[in-house]
Amino acid sequence: MPIELRRDEKIVKQLKPHPIAFTDLYSIFLYLIIINILFYIYYQDITNWLLKLPIVGWIPQIKDYLTLTIWGLSIILPFLVIALIKAVWKWFILSLITVILGAIFKIKLQIPEQAPAIIIGLIGLSLVEMYRKGHTYYITNQRIITELKFITQKQREFSYSKLNELIVSKGIIGRIFNVGTIIPITATDMGLGEDIAAAGIGTTTKIKGVEIGGGVIGGKTVVVPRGRSAYTLFGVKNPVKIKELISQYAWQQEETPILRKIAEDIEKLVYKEEEETQESESEELS
Repeated sequence: MPIELRRDEKIVKQLKPHPIAFTDLYSIFLYLIIINILFYIYYQDITNWLLKLPIVGWIPQIKDYLTLTIWGLSIILPFLVIALIKAVWKWFILSLITVILGAIFKIKLQIPEQAPAIIIGLIGLSLVEMYRKGHTYYITNQRIITELKFITQKQREFSYSKLNELIVSKGIIGRIFNVGTIIPITATDMGLGEDIAAAGIGTTTKIKGVEIGGGVIGGKTVVVPRGRSAYTLFGVKNPVKIKELISQYAWQQEETPILRKIAEDIEKLVYKEEEETQESESEELS
């Protein structure tokens, strides 16, 4: 889906997300690399320390797999927390695959279990960078176009005439590095989502041997600006300045029909005056 410009349209700004905007994704794979490098370097020290624990003396059978178990937990537990926070289980599944591959490498091939984890971490970093660079945002004098080329291809446009509001969102790191997300809100409420908070209470009782239950639930929703990175100007540098640029062109789009109407009205008045002048001159000559 190449960008096709309309008549009299020109690109005034082309943007990509700043690396800071993807800190969370970079951090996940950096952790995977760093923790495995540390385990590889200090493997023997960790093993010697674990062998001194009383539980090893109580259960000698776990001695051979104790370090491998601790290594696996150091990957699975943090990724489980990430999965719960993000409500996306792919991170937990990724950690399980990493640990299973490491165990196979260690037990079957006698290769350090850290090897596949480090490889997965490096591949993950590369994919995150490719994903970031796959985003391109175009600001023209007539509209905003967002595009993502990563495995699939997505493209969306916002005409200034349909733009109701622009919201700038910055996190803590974004405020430090002046990086933020610009969320365009349209007349159809595109760019808005809902946060839901709910609470409930219930009880059960037995009446003549029959258990009866009931409950009450209540909650509320809050409309908040939100959008995927492919459909907003996600993590751009100097977001306030970019917002002002967009607002300027949006205002010009609003002014254009008004100015055109004024010009047409003036033209009609001038034409009418010329006709009246010609008529009066004709009457005088006659």
